[in-house]
Amino acid sequence: MNDLYKGMVFMITLFIGMNIFSSCGSSDDEDNSRIDIGPDSQSSKYILKRTYSNGSSIWESVYAYDSESRVIKIAETHTNGNRTTSATKSYVYGGNTIISKNVGDWNDGEVHTFTLSSGLIVRNVESAIGKNAYTYNYVYDDRGYIKSLSFADDSEFSLSGFMQFIWTDDNLTKIIKSWDSGSLTTTTISYSTIPWPKNWFQYWDGSNMDEELNPIGAWGKMPKYLPTKFTSIKSNGNSEEWSVDYTLENGDVTKMVCKDSNGSDTEVYTLVWGEIPK
Repeated sequence: MNDLYKGMVFMITLFIGMNIFSSCGSSDDEDNSRIDIGPDSQSSKYILKRTYSNGSSIWESVYAYDSESRVIKIAETHTNGNRTTSATKSYVYGGNTIISKNVGDWNDGEVHTFTLSSGLIVRNVESAIGKNAYTYNYVYDDRGYIKSLSFADDSEFSLSGFMQFIWTDDNLTKIIKSWDSGSLTTTTISYSTIPWPKNWFQYWDGSNMDEELNPIGAWGKMPKYLPTKFTSIKSNGNSEEWSVDYTLENGDVTKMVCKDSNGSDTEVYTLVWGEIPK
């Protein structure tokens, strides 16, 4: 995952939720089953473009879809002052695998190989030329909510980490993240009354879960509502808090403004929704 939307990445560091530990094994057989992710599953609107700005730094992503309404390409540009860079991310879908690949000015050659079981991603192997490979394993509860993930790399240091996701009333309300370094971060989340849009993208910090796969249910069920506050407390006593305000037009979230509690950082996201071009 690139640094795009990194501030939101903090807020979003909360998606996955689950129950206690019952793992989902991978299968070599094709498995096209899907979990029902909500009553608005017939929504015909999708995110066609998203722009993120923070001061002079502007990121723009344009999304292309296939005939099954799945993201197949993301064209990204980053402008900072008079310097512009670009990259392209593509997806290839198989029976029980999804492969994404980055080509361009950042993360060039990075490949994610996702393994699915019963329509849910249970493993993600991230590899790139000249870099250590990382393996992420995801566990879901029997209701279809993600509840934990673990990761490890193939370096001589064998780094590892673990995340636990706690759900309350169908919303992800707490994330506990622990890394090899011994650091522990606990994030609590508060919610609005705005229903979670069916085709919404959102990345959860540290999860290495491609947000573009949310709409097809590959990461299980999403929260019931959109979050409005993220409060993170680290084991060393440091804390951070972000608030989120949404602008809706004709029922679509077209703008988000994210602010940290001390007023030193503001991030603005604008979204363009529409039907997938035929």
